[in-house]
Amino acid sequence: MDNELFKSLISQTESYTLDFKRIQYALIGDKSGNGTAKFVKDIVSFANTVREKCSYIIIGIDDNSKQKELMGLDTFLDEGIFQSKIKNKVYPIPKFSYYSFEYDDKHYGIVKIPVTKYAEPITPVVKMKGLEVGKVYLRRGSTNEEASAREVIEVSDWLRSLKVMQNTDELKSEIIDIISAISDSSQYFSTHLPKVLKISQERGNKELELICRSELQGWKASPEHEDACTHRLIKTFFSFANVTGVNYSGSNRVLKMWEELRGDENFKEITMLYGDPISTIENAIEGYKPNIEQFNTLPLKGKDIIPGKGFDELPVYIYMNYYLFKDLYSSIRHKLVSELTNMI
Repeated sequence: MDNELFKSLISQTESYTLDFKRIQYALIGDKSGNGTAKFVKDIVSFANTVREKCSYIIIGIDDNSKQKELMGLDTFLDEGIFQSKIKNKVYPIPKFSYYSFEYDDKHYGIVKIPVTKYAEPITPVVKMKGLEVGKVYLRRGSTNEEASAREVIEVSDWLRSLKVMQNTDELKSEIIDIISAISDSSQYFSTHLPKVLKISQERGNKELELICRSELQGWKASPEHEDACTHRLIKTFFSFANVTGVNYSGSNRVLKMWEELRGDENFKEITMLYGDPISTIENAIEGYKPNIEQFNTLPLKGKDIIPGKGFDELPVYIYMNYYLFKDLYSSIRHKLVSELTNMI
């Protein structure tokens, strides 16, 4: 967990992969067993839910009002207490971790439930409040529910489809090494993408697998992939004229030209998906290095930029420069590091 991931999670609503708790689970001195039962049901339900990424329970947040209130916690429990409360109560034993996280001078409890392959859906082996022996529980939206017969089959099929994970510590160490390599801004990182692709496939992380494949092969605009490729959006200019040979003196010549384009009615600012493979972007950055103040145009058709406006077959020129490519490359780097961090 880091600040960026925490901020991202608390900006979301409760779902089949996310839950908020105002107060700590009542696990100490729980004579009635009700606090333990609530915790066990939460863990089992998340672990049995078909998903592609880790689930989180964040403790110390009041989500019952219109606006979330970041309460924080005064009560801190050791992870061993959480692990002991679920032991011998369900089978198979679910994998999860619990730790404290500090944000804005307040401490929160984080329960992380990774996507894990089990021999069968997890079910209670002892009767507890809200839990029947042999029943399968899962997340349905933002609530824990007993699975229907059809859902039990879906969970079983999903578990069988998951590949066996390597040792958690080994995998975590490998991911950290890859994050370190990708984060090195002095080096190109496309050579590390096949490793990231392999890990995403082993972990059943379809979103990261899509990102890796698309970065290697190129992105294509698609409504179903719209959310996955926002890091590939660039803001630039287009026109029907191919302007070349513009000369400016001094430094920041490209930036001066960009300001002039912004005020020219023949040039329109546009936010667009740049879909070329990562290798093309690296080659472009390398090609600009002898003169980073130059620019070039990317020829397209009107239908690629402004479809349905009567300009479909007219040539349109997109204006590109070194700084655009560098910012785009940094955005891709940031996206990969963020996705990999979520897997730790």
